[in-house]
Amino acid sequence: MYSAALVVPRGRGRLLRYLVGCVAALLFLQCFLSLLSARRALPTSFFQFDSSAAVSPRLVLGLTNTTARPPSTGGGGGPRDPLLVKVMVDPGSKAPAPPAAAVTVNGTAANGTAALVNVTASSQRPPLPTATTPAGTSSPADGRQRCPPVPLKLVGPLAVPSSAPSWDQMEAEEPFRRLTDGGRYRPAECVSRHRVAIIVPYRDREEHLRMFLYHMHPVLQRQQLDYGIFIVEQDGSDMFNRASLLNAGAMEAIKQYDFQCFVFHDVDLLMEDDRNLYTCPQQPRHMSVAVDSMQYKLAYPQLFGGVSAMTRSQFELVNGFSNQYWGWGGEDDDMYNRLTYHKLHIARYPANIARYKMVKHKHGKVNPKRFDLLRRGKKRFTTDGLSSLKYQVKDIVLDKLYTRLLISLGRR
Repeated sequence: MYSAALVVPRGRGRLLRYLVGCVAALLFLQCFLSLLSARRALPTSFFQFDSSAAVSPRLVLGLTNTTARPPSTGGGGGPRDPLLVKVMVDPGSKAPAPPAAAVTVNGTAANGTAALVNVTASSQRPPLPTATTPAGTSSPADGRQRCPPVPLKLVGPLAVPSSAPSWDQMEAEEPFRRLTDGGRYRPAECVSRHRVAIIVPYRDREEHLRMFLYHMHPVLQRQQLDYGIFIVEQDGSDMFNRASLLNAGAMEAIKQYDFQCFVFHDVDLLMEDDRNLYTCPQQPRHMSVAVDSMQYKLAYPQLFGGVSAMTRSQFELVNGFSNQYWGWGGEDDDMYNRLTYHKLHIARYPANIARYKMVKHKHGKVNPKRFDLLRRGKKRFTTDGLSSLKYQVKDIVLDKLYTRLLISLGRR
């Protein structure tokens, strides 16, 4: 009797421990399934690239929630609360080579670091940060598909040439044999998503022009653009008027082809990274964010000079550039004021992507009236620009590497 009485408590203890173990296992399984379900429900990741202007970064990944979204009058952008994959910068290490870059809007942060803006990402590769989907680029009858949103042959950081071969030697090389007369190119393997006119104001800079064309044509071809390069040369001996040449170049370019957007480009700036995409932007894009002559830093948040991109509709909305700026300086700041007046927002790639080397040269004569023109610029937005543009085309040459437009502005 005594030994039998001892058996019952021992059996109950084992049963109790067994039941407790089963309950714990069920709770663990429930937690595991909940976590698995939550992980599958996460939104698509968003890829961001952040950098300071003067350092080469390495990748540091971190997860954070954000509700930031680039302002846009044309729609687009991602969900309000994506999971942000933030790629930050660690000074002193080599720059990463991501497939595409984010953009910053309206300048940089106070510490010089590019502000982060969300960029939609697909399950494979992130698409172009600010690219539109243009009309009229459906697959043609020959069955070609549209080019991928992110070009597949980009190489990242580039070696910038210090010289260029002769014109004849250049034309004999492979990338330049693909060009048609007028410096035109469209990819043969797919239908480009972007029809881009590169407008370059020019006067007496033949060596710089050869370097520019030698460097840029292979890059633009890797970016799979349907593009043409227009060298707009000012005739006569009047002071140089960069803005009027850009206006005239844009107007003449669209007479030749249905370009969707313009890239306005100084001839002495050579890009250092082909991920700096010359595509048609949703918002006006300042391209030359980090230039070696300015220690790879944005000189001031309102800067819109050097290299910039606008769609045709944006350019027409702001009435183009002012025609009043004879001599060096002022016209790019005037364009910034026009863009912000019309509630457009300046987009920028991060500074470790939007890098340029400036070919050494002497600046032209400074415009002594530029500050006064800027102060009174708002009064002229509707009357000074494309609406008041007067020029004469003295010559058009469809060279193998570019279209040359000789323009007489006839200063009044």
